[in-house]
Amino acid sequence: MMAKMLGKHPLVYAVPRELHFFEKLWAPEDRERMLTVEQAVDLTARLLSNANNTVFSQGKHERFEEEARTIVGEVNEENHYPAMIYEAFLKHAARKSGRPIVCEKTPAYVYYIPEILSLFPEAKVVNMVRDPRDVLLSQKHRWKRRYLGNRELPLGSTIRAWFNYSPVWTSRLWNAATTTASRFIDGKRVHSVKFEDVLENPEAELQKVCEFLRIPYAESMLSVPMAGSSLVRDRPEETGVDKERTANWRGGGLNSAEIFICQMITTKNMARFGYERGKVFPNPILLLFYLFVSPTKLLVSFFLQARYIKNVGEAVKRRLVRTSDALP
Repeated sequence: MMAKMLGKHPLVYAVPRELHFFEKLWAPEDRERMLTVEQAVDLTARLLSNANNTVFSQGKHERFEEEARTIVGEVNEENHYPAMIYEAFLKHAARKSGRPIVCEKTPAYVYYIPEILSLFPEAKVVNMVRDPRDVLLSQKHRWKRRYLGNRELPLGSTIRAWFNYSPVWTSRLWNAATTTASRFIDGKRVHSVKFEDVLENPEAELQKVCEFLRIPYAESMLSVPMAGSSLVRDRPEETGVDKERTANWRGGGLNSAEIFICQMITTKNMARFGYERGKVFPNPILLLFYLFVSPTKLLVSFFLQARYIKNVGEAVKRRLVRTSDALP
């Protein structure tokens, strides 16, 4: 939603798809790795493929080779580091759109904020935080996106989305993301905004975002299509901000055990961002069920995702090992 809003600004081009450069195409050990021309072209073609398809369509990137060579040709061979090729791709996309600023929206980049700030001194990060119970509800129903308007979503993605959901691991990932981002929020290069605040008072919150980005506020940013929800069918013909997308977890969709697990795991970060815990008494059978099946679903999800991740150990460490590393 934030990317779509920024993409409505006359100065910003929002890449329509998640590029997944960090983690799936780049790992920390690639920072000083020099690419050959062919390797640089292959990386650029994959970025073009992701921008036009999905990360799960990377195998079809060869059809973008001609455009990829054009982009790589603009980069001095002494600068064929992966991050510089990625930057060249973003600048090419901005020029092609006729807008000077480019916005990339891959959520997993939250785990790579240190690298982003270091590699790209001019980059700024807008970090969105949402009630973890609504995140849980959204992730639980994410597999339905194929049937709510995104017909081009591969069936494999639908299957992966179903296996990826677990109240235990989804809550831990929310913890990891919010804890990681909170270390870097300084108002200068990293700005945090609550999803609920944007829906409640979109103009005021977007003005703050624009001030942070040092661009003038544009009313056009409010005219975003109502699409992308995991809970309701897309209504792309309608534009605006749907205020009913907050606290959906209260209306059903999560059982008592899911809510209990989520609140137990995220309690400290919930308090930090002003989310109040609800009173809930978990169904003991469901509670035991989720705790029992959680390791199995994690294992299956791992095998489904592993082939897309460049450094699996690093990805796991950033998501799971650091979830217990709470802020003071």
